[in-house]
Amino acid sequence: MKKNLKTILHILIISSFSLSLNGCGYKKAPYYLEDAPQGDDNVEFIIKEPSK
Repeated sequence: MKKNLKTILHILIISSFSLSLNGCGYKKAPYYLEDAPQGDDNVEFIIKEPSK
């Protein structure tokens, strides 16, 4: 019983540590300035530079 508890405890510690390194949660949308559309006669795109 004690060995099983120790194994489960180590699995929980290792999994929680690895999940904390992944960085789950919302991240800002990526900026693709090179592939941004230029617009045409009827449409003008306003492209905001990313804040640092």
